[in-house]
Amino acid sequence: MIIFFKTNNAIHAEVASKRAAGFGIVNLTKRLTMLYGSNFDLKIDKSNNTFAAFLKIPIA
Repeated sequence: MIIFFKTNNAIHAEVASKRAAGFGIVNLTKRLTMLYGSNFDLKIDKSNNTFAAFLKIPIA
């Protein structure tokens, strides 16, 4: 069995220009690696003022 998760968020130009880059994706990747090793798939896409994340995790 596999869990698929997808989320999309709009990137507002005004907010994006005021915020510093965070560590969220780096921390998420580290936590997924601790839990699943290399047995997950995380794809991030930033385009056309949209942030999209796709996550695939096998479950027992």
